[in-house]
Amino acid sequence: MLGKLFYRGIDEMLFFSQKLIDDSVSTRKADPSRMHLGYWGADLDFYDRLRKTGAKREGFISSGKERRDFPTLINAFSQTDAQIDVYVPSYSGQDYAAVFSQLNVSPNIHVHMDVQADYEGFAKEVNRHACVAICCQETKYTVGLTTVVEAMALGMPIICSRNPQIPIDFDKERCGIAIPYYNIEGWKNAIEYIQGHPKEANEMGLRGRKLAETTYNDRHCAEIAAELLLKVCHKKNPKD
Repeated sequence: MLGKLFYRGIDEMLFFSQKLIDDSVSTRKADPSRMHLGYWGADLDFYDRLRKTGAKREGFISSGKERRDFPTLINAFSQTDAQIDVYVPSYSGQDYAAVFSQLNVSPNIHVHMDVQADYEGFAKEVNRHACVAICCQETKYTVGLTTVVEAMALGMPIICSRNPQIPIDFDKERCGIAIPYYNIEGWKNAIEYIQGHPKEANEMGLRGRKLAETTYNDRHCAEIAAELLLKVCHKKNPKD
């Protein structure tokens, strides 16, 4: 009852994915007609400036911080010769130092702990790599989505934990490879596939970029938000 009362005070709601809308509808706490898919995405102009620098892209990178599954990621890469830079930003949500103290990190894995780079600095570092690795713990929300839309904006292939809350179907769109949670063998196979098929990996990145241009970008999201704001304003002030 408190939930219904709370949501009754919200005119319109934007969601990151249809799965989040469906889950919310099933709770019966809010009116489904007020729920809208926002198609959240990156600022393409910003990332285009990075792409134009012509930085040479090599190896893999993991740059996210929230609810990351580093044991699966490290164990998978330890079974390959693929080079990866793992950036672990300062984050109060989980003691990643304790996690890494229990892991056997092989020489091809370069771990950078407590990174405090600015947003642009991090984006530049991502742009110097050939593939983005997003290995997450199981959740009920869009963990990993920020890193996903950044990789798409940069035109990079993605290996990502299969989070059903994320709106992009990597396998269907052929812009990356989705791996079930905690599946070390699946990650190992995906890493080796990207390594062994550079042309296809590049095509994955281009398909992701196309999705970013047509759907998942800040301008498209802003258009939807603006339309809803106008709708609300008209309801409250129909004469304006």
